[in-house]
Amino acid sequence: RAAAALTELGFPARFVAGDMPQTERLAAGGALRGLQLRVLVSSDLTARGIDVDTVNMVVNLEMPRSRETYLHRVGRTGRFGTLGVAFTIVQSGGEEGELDAM
Repeated sequence: RAAAALTELGFPARFVAGDMPQTERLAAGGALRGLQLRVLVSSDLTARGIDVDTVNMVVNLEMPRSRETYLHRVGRTGRFGTLGVAFTIVQSGGEEGELDAM
């Protein structure tokens, strides 16, 4: 998994998804807020509803299905007067058109 590989490389990370117990998801969010984690690998679960003021980068590994989801995802970064950056990785010849359409 990506989170385990990142942790091995020295970037403390956790993975969360909607099918995980809520206690695990809340613990990961608490660790991120407490700066015990630097990376949260997530599904669309955290596109909305996570409020962490220390997020300075969002990487989309797939195109969001809607404009609103895209804005919510990238809106997690650079909040509360801080700077942030968002990247979206797209496949050449496929997802590029989706990104342009947004």
